[in-house]
Amino acid sequence: MDGLFDIVIRNDRLPLLDGLRLFAAISVVLYHVQIVGGISGTFGRGYLFVDFFFLLSGFVLTIAAEDKMNTSGGAMRFLRTRAARLWPVIAIGAVIGAAFRMIETGQSVRAMLAQALLLVPDFRHAGLIFPLNGPHWSMMLEVIANLVHALVLRKLADRSVVTLAALGGLALAVAILGFGSATFGPDSDNWTLGFARIGFSYPLGVWLARRWKRHQPLRVPMPQDGAWMAGLLLPITMIVLLPLLPVVTAVGDMLAILVLFPPLLWFAASATPPRSAAKWLRLAGLLSFPLYAVHLPILEYVAGLHLGTAGLALAVLASLVAAALVAQVPSLPAALPMLRFRRRRAFPLP
Repeated sequence: MDGLFDIVIRNDRLPLLDGLRLFAAISVVLYHVQIVGGISGTFGRGYLFVDFFFLLSGFVLTIAAEDKMNTSGGAMRFLRTRAARLWPVIAIGAVIGAAFRMIETGQSVRAMLAQALLLVPDFRHAGLIFPLNGPHWSMMLEVIANLVHALVLRKLADRSVVTLAALGGLALAVAILGFGSATFGPDSDNWTLGFARIGFSYPLGVWLARRWKRHQPLRVPMPQDGAWMAGLLLPITMIVLLPLLPVVTAVGDMLAILVLFPPLLWFAASATPPRSAAKWLRLAGLLSFPLYAVHLPILEYVAGLHLGTAGLALAVLASLVAAALVAQVPSLPAALPMLRFRRRRAFPLP
């Protein structure tokens, strides 16, 4: 969900996180396939990867940009860069959703489209607060988290950041227990609970990244042979096996978000893939955010055609193709000369 990261740490990349983002995005897609298709499957807990995206976002943005944010004018440059990278993809997802909505209903959706383009929630009706493209709720929270990071979190000491994460974790646990799962956030009757999801994972990602950069005790040596494959596959494996645990859904969701995701992220960040794999992992990362941003309107439209399992498979393929095309869209700095930033001042971010 974070966009097309260009993670730079002492001139080295973390390509495994690129690949992990695509795996996570595909898991969310398969979860939505089950929802819109009314079928059961192994990705019934795929919604948890939204929380993983929040954790990953705090981690990689801290590593790539927090030092630059602390320079004069750095916070505003960070926010401009984030907006310039994220908004075109968000806008395309909104337009796709609007087009399908007009085809289905024959009614004007200009008001909904305008709100979606501005990431303004729609509370006029029950159901999704972003009816044209449901996942926009998490993108809205991501943008808010980036704003808080630039204006507040970057100024806080590690102890304060981890305290905020702990408070967010407590709020999240209470919300999950009350709701029965961590599926809240997209709808008008539970959207405020979504702040608990990002309120834990994003600041925890910031704190973990600071520790990671400083080589403090949490940084442990990682075996390189084969560890990168484990780092890539363990989060997916966990999501698939989680429903098999003898615990209720709420407890399983809390276990995944509060206990398992942080060390799994650390593991993936610390393992180094071979050079031959790094290229493909980076390419995979280019598809992750576009896929997350465009897939649901496509799935919903195809599901409405009642083409069965074959139709849903075709919708997944169409989503991947659409994501590949969207990934070619330039960021605003490249597309609009008036917003072009000088290369020496730009952040190595999406």
